[in-house]
Amino acid sequence: MAKHLLYRSLYRACLREVRAWKPLPFLASKSGFDKDFVIVTDPVFSDKSGNGGFTATKNTVFERLQRWSSVREEFQLEQIKSWLKRENIDEKNPKIPTKQLCRLIRMEFEFATTENVDRGFAALQIIRELLQSSFCTSISNSNNIRVEVTTHKHDLSDDKRRIFLYRVRMQNTAAPKVTLKGRGFHFANIDNGEVKSVHEVKKYQPGVVGLFPELEPGGACFEYQSWVDMETADAFMEGCYEFQNDENNELFEVDIGRTQMRDFSVQKSN
Repeated sequence: MAKHLLYRSLYRACLREVRAWKPLPFLASKSGFDKDFVIVTDPVFSDKSGNGGFTATKNTVFERLQRWSSVREEFQLEQIKSWLKRENIDEKNPKIPTKQLCRLIRMEFEFATTENVDRGFAALQIIRELLQSSFCTSISNSNNIRVEVTTHKHDLSDDKRRIFLYRVRMQNTAAPKVTLKGRGFHFANIDNGEVKSVHEVKKYQPGVVGLFPELEPGGACFEYQSWVDMETADAFMEGCYEFQNDENNELFEVDIGRTQMRDFSVQKSN
């Protein structure tokens, strides 16, 4: 009986994690944040900072879930795959409606036995990590360039120095071929909902991580990762990239959506 009650408590805790989803005021207006959807992204790893390169596009929900090692161990991926088809979820769009994510949680608990309490704890942790990752992700499409940014607090951070990683994925969704020429960023520290200070990477610093990637139309996704020192537990980044159209050498700008940075170890009053 005690295990059954614990299991029901874990199930309800998972649903509360999803239903409590809401943006911060400074994030909602410019990030395209939608509380009715969760962006399924994959982990940001500290050891990849400063690197960049082309990767196979990981845009489908199932591909991204597979990259969470704990998901591979605790979730029955074949059941999730069939569930995605049954729910008519667009695999190429990494956003899952919040209501459907709640149904996925319900399905996972239905397939588990009341004795398997460890599975419940694992599910709760995975859901929390997915939601935190979604909260710190923005997706923007500008001039046929899709840019996805995900931030994550570095493991070496402490109260005196908060280091945030940011991973950027960009893909050319239509002709012609383009080349990234430069970047410009704003990193803003937030204190009590107000912008405290801003670090700026002025337009246009050349390339990214020493590279000038050429994006073929409909081609592979270019991904790189970097980091920034921030002062506060809440912050955000935004900015733009400069690209060159390789057919006519014209330069154009691609906006980066406002992306939340958060130290989730710090308790929030809001």
